[in-house]
Amino acid sequence: MSGLEGIIGGRYTDAEIYLAKALTPIHPGIGRGALGIADVPICRDPFGLPVIPGQSLKGAIRSAFRNSLINKGVDKDTALTLESAIFGPVPERAGIEQWSSAVMILDMNLLMLPVRSLKGVYVLATSPMLLTRLLNILKSLPIKKKNNAINKIESILAQARNLAPDEALVTKEAASIITLENKLVLLETIVLNVKPNISKENFSFLNLDEEDLNKIVIVHDNVMSELCYRGTWIVTRIALDYKTKTVKTGALWTEEYLPPETILYTTILYSSSKVKISSKKLSEVIKVVREKLGLEITRLKCSQEICQLELDEIKNIMDNIIFKPQVLIVGGDETVGRGILLIRKLIREEGEKK
Repeated sequence: MSGLEGIIGGRYTDAEIYLAKALTPIHPGIGRGALGIADVPICRDPFGLPVIPGQSLKGAIRSAFRNSLINKGVDKDTALTLESAIFGPVPERAGIEQWSSAVMILDMNLLMLPVRSLKGVYVLATSPMLLTRLLNILKSLPIKKKNNAINKIESILAQARNLAPDEALVTKEAASIITLENKLVLLETIVLNVKPNISKENFSFLNLDEEDLNKIVIVHDNVMSELCYRGTWIVTRIALDYKTKTVKTGALWTEEYLPPETILYTTILYSSSKVKISSKKLSEVIKVVREKLGLEITRLKCSQEICQLELDEIKNIMDNIIFKPQVLIVGGDETVGRGILLIRKLIREEGEKK
C-alpha cells in the first residue's frame, strides 16, 4: 500500500510509536491450552507471528499509570480521576462515568527476535515483512519527525527485495561477530549464506545499543516464520503437593515464552479528553499533578460539567508517568519474573537520552 501520508480517522489526531525490549522472558498467553508446541502457547496473529494484544497492553499500561501515581504520593481518589480522564472510566465507576478513552493502544508487534546462533551466541532476526509493517504504520499515522525512519527502512527493504530463502543480510560489523566462513548458522540446522552489504547507519533510527546493532540480520520471510516457532522458549512447569512435596497428579505442563532481548513496538493514538466532571474537582486534580509530579496543565477548558484536557498535555502526562520510568510489566507469570519490558519512544526529540 502506498500514498499513506499521515491519514488518521475518528477523534484521534496524534500518534506515537514506542519501542520495547524484553529484559526477561514474556508470556502473552492465550489463556487456554492449544494444539501446538506448548500446552500454554503465546498469543500469535493470523500469520503465526507473536503479538501482545492491544487490550492486554492497555490494561498493563493503565495499571502502571495508576500505581505510578500512588507511589508518587497521589491519593487513590485523585489517581482514579486522572486515570479515568485519560483511559476512560475505571471499572469501579463504570456506572457513574461515561466518556471515551483519550488513548487508543494498538497491538504490540514483533520487530526483531533473538535467535540462537552457532557464533556470537544469538542474533536479532528480522525480515522484510516485519519491517514493512513498521513502515506502513509510520507512513499512515501523523507521527512527528518520522521521515528519517521511513527513509532508512525503505533503503533496507530495497536491498532485501531479492533476498533468497538461503540468504541473510548483515552489516559488515556483524559479519565478523556472528558468521563462520561466510555462513550464518541458526538453531543448529538453519544455514544461511551471508551478504554483508547493509550499512549499520540504516538502523540508527532505532537508537539501539552498539551490541544490538552488531547482531541484526535480515532473513527471508519464510525463514522468519520458522524462527518464530522454533526460536521461542519452551519451559516445563510442575505444581507440587504442599504436604508431600511431590508433583500433583496431572500437574505437569509446558509454557511458551518470547525470549529476553526480543524487540517489539506498539503505537498509541492520542486525542483530547472530554470528561464529565466539575471544574472544581478537576482543578484539584491538576493541583495535585503540579505538586506531586511537577507537571503544569494550563490549557483546561470547562463548560458546565464537561472539562477538556488538551492532547499535548495528555501526551506530556503519559510520557512522564509511564514512558519516562521506561519499565513496564506485561503478560502472565509476573510473580516469577516474567514480562519485564524496557519501553521508550521510537522517535525521540533532540536531546532525549537513550
